[in-house]
Amino acid sequence: INLANNNLSYFDFENLHFYQDLYHLDLSFNRIEKLSSVAKMVKNNFSILNLNHNQINSISSNFFHYFYSLTRLDLSENPISSLDSNQFKNMLKLSYLNMSTNYLTEISPILFSDQNGL
Repeated sequence: INLANNNLSYFDFENLHFYQDLYHLDLSFNRIEKLSSVAKMVKNNFSILNLNHNQINSISSNFFHYFYSLTRLDLSENPISSLDSNQFKNMLKLSYLNMSTNYLTEISPILFSDQNGL
């Protein structure tokens, strides 16, 4: 699903389980500010999430908890200033993560401890 270049300020990630064959979700170039609703029961074939060029400044600590099969995540070009040390826990298949051009000032040493493929 490509929803890039719209004016979305919110996306309900809890409803991802309705999209049985969703592989790639592109929400880039929108106005999303927070990632707070926990996406439950994300399907095993959901692999790519693009959230670059939004206004994301807050990500709940367990937001990505059910994104087991995600291999690519782009959070670049957002005003993210901090990440929970367990932010990417359970994302064992993650092989590409773009966090460039954010406002991060420090990274926990255990932030990527579960990601052997990065």
